[in-house]
Amino acid sequence: MDYRSSSLEHLARYSGDPWGPQSAYYAKAEEQMKWCWDHLIGPFLPDDINYEDTLDLAAGHGRNSEYLLKFAQRLTIMDIQSSNIEFCRSRFAAQENVTYHVCNGYDLQPIDRK
Repeated sequence: MDYRSSSLEHLARYSGDPWGPQSAYYAKAEEQMKWCWDHLIGPFLPDDINYEDTLDLAAGHGRNSEYLLKFAQRLTIMDIQSSNIEFCRSRFAAQENVTYHVCNGYDLQPIDRK
């Protein structure tokens, strides 16, 4: 790992560490998600978006993933916290069109870039 990669890794960890499973943020944010999608997110999404392959980056506990699954043919969930990925695996266990990846927080590895 070169100096630049090391610095990116450090900054990604610094930014991602507070978002572990102990954070009270997730329960509070989950409560507001329907309103956000109804009033802030949904109205800005054009009808012709291609959701064939959809990525939820920094997915946390999957509150956006829940809504993206209504459209996505395939959904990839990524997060820097392995505990958040495990939470999403449990939450969406019945969904066969979802894949999960722990990422390093500064690039899209291990996504296959076609």
